[in-house]
Amino acid sequence: MAIRLVQVTTTVTLLLVGLLVCGASDAVAQSQWTTLTDRAYININGAFQGTSGTTFTETLSQDLYGETATYELNNGLSVGGSTFDVGFGARVWSNVAAGLSISSVTTSSSLSATGTVPHPLFYNRPRNVTYQLLNPISKRNLAYHVQFSWFVPLSDDFDVAIFAGPSFFTIDHRRGTLPVSIENSGTLLNNAVMTKLTTQTSSGNATGVNVGIDATYHLTEFMGAGIGAGVMVRWSSGSVDLATASGTQSVDAGGVQIAVGARLRF
Repeated sequence: MAIRLVQVTTTVTLLLVGLLVCGASDAVAQSQWTTLTDRAYININGAFQGTSGTTFTETLSQDLYGETATYELNNGLSVGGSTFDVGFGARVWSNVAAGLSISSVTTSSSLSATGTVPHPLFYNRPRNVTYQLLNPISKRNLAYHVQFSWFVPLSDDFDVAIFAGPSFFTIDHRRGTLPVSIENSGTLLNNAVMTKLTTQTSSGNATGVNVGIDATYHLTEFMGAGIGAGVMVRWSSGSVDLATASGTQSVDAGGVQIAVGARLRF
């Protein structure tokens, strides 16, 4: 699956860059990369990524009091929210630049469980138990977006960059696992409470693709560097496979990002 995704990513990237080169050739003939004849750039953004959610179920079992206890774990995983994005790159030919953008994306894990556990005194008299992880576990994961950009100056102070390239994602998910702690109470120990569910981190990586557009307005110069403000919209896609007790679960790691921030040109 990973090899196929890399092949698709490479093909899409080459096609998009080729179309941009052909379609914008007239603009290149009439203008420089920017009015400042820039060689490199740094973009610093605050951003928001649309949240994508995934839910899946795992089944666990363990020996308890000479019988088998079974638990059904309901996992929730969301990717997105506010993010911080930093990009940098350099002009490699004409109006074409190559760069890398790094985004910090929040993954949030929720977990609940239901199950049946054997009775410690009586055979074949299972009791029901439930468990809820009260506070979702959040973690910051990084996404790396390689970007081949085509810059089109629309005026002396305003330019637009259209970009595409491969993306690399990492997702960490906090999932439930054994052992499970059970507390017995009540008359003849007829009541059972799940007091603790062990958790562990399941991690996965994926290669995907990103495309987008970035608009920059040049404000001033300072110590030889151009300073401006910009807006970016980027769509990325990648499917991360996470290991679970019931097999592999695919999670969408990409989404649409909208970002605003500072633009530095050198």
